[in-house]
Amino acid sequence: MTEERSPEQKPVGSVITGGVFRELLRLLPRPVLALGSNDLYCVMLHANGFSIAFGEGAPAIGCLTTRFVSAASVREAERKACIAAETDWRRSGFQKVSGVVPEFTVEELNVLSVRFRRRSGGGFGFYDTP
Repeated sequence: MTEERSPEQKPVGSVITGGVFRELLRLLPRPVLALGSNDLYCVMLHANGFSIAFGEGAPAIGCLTTRFVSAASVREAERKACIAAETDWRRSGFQKVSGVVPEFTVEELNVLSVRFRRRSGGGFGFYDTP
């Protein structure tokens, strides 16, 4: 038995398309878990060699960002953090605006005593003076 809708009734809800779903998925926190012999690292990265205008005033010429990664060694933690920052740079559209993907270098690295973080870090803090 199928129930018929009256003209006053409107459908409730919507369908999420693939593109919208991918954009929403990017906004979800990405947890980091150090399993087995891995440790959890907090890696602060620095990049320069680009120029991005954010409106009036001097353009941004450098940035800092922090990433939390699970790795078996310091070298692996540095590599994973740099890859994550480069990927975030591309996805955020900064590559199109600046024309480059800058080389990220490690400013500071700490081994954390915890094995889990709810977020893996993200975003960039820009500066306009050397």
